[in-house]
Amino acid sequence: SSGDYLHVEPSLEISHEYAQKEKDFNLKVIAPAGDTPWSAGGGWPGIEINRTIIGMFDFSLYDDADEFCFDVYSPEGNGLQKIWLTFVNTLNNSFYRGTEVALSPGRWKTIRVSVGELNATVTQPELYGFIATKRIIVRWGEFTDMDRVVYFDNFRMELNIK
Repeated sequence: SSGDYLHVEPSLEISHEYAQKEKDFNLKVIAPAGDTPWSAGGGWPGIEINRTIIGMFDFSLYDDADEFCFDVYSPEGNGLQKIWLTFVNTLNNSFYRGTEVALSPGRWKTIRVSVGELNATVTQPELYGFIATKRIIVRWGEFTDMDRVVYFDNFRMELNIK
């Protein structure tokens, strides 16, 4: 691969499939199979949360115990198996590269990362940690067996009052 991920660029659509409530919708991501598995040096395609949405958050309002959350559904058979979460700050540094999250085929799963966990990965969190979030990216490792599907819903902040 030439370093770009165009051959594995996902397609996105608004979907009612697997909606948690009637009339709800979610983001369906169709991730095409690639030619080199990530474990053998393949790529890391993904989706980025829209910058307009990021701009709606005042990241200074949240304490270490508060959590960035979203729900993900991986269908049985052709669902994505794992995802990774990356936060990028205003210096364009990836200050948080989450560990592998195994998805639960056939079930919705809530992914949670606390502000404290995010801030623990940067030297000056009050300047360059969660408060300085510029991009949030959900990635998966390139795979070769078949096109895979995953659904995302309800990106949010949850307050955990002590």
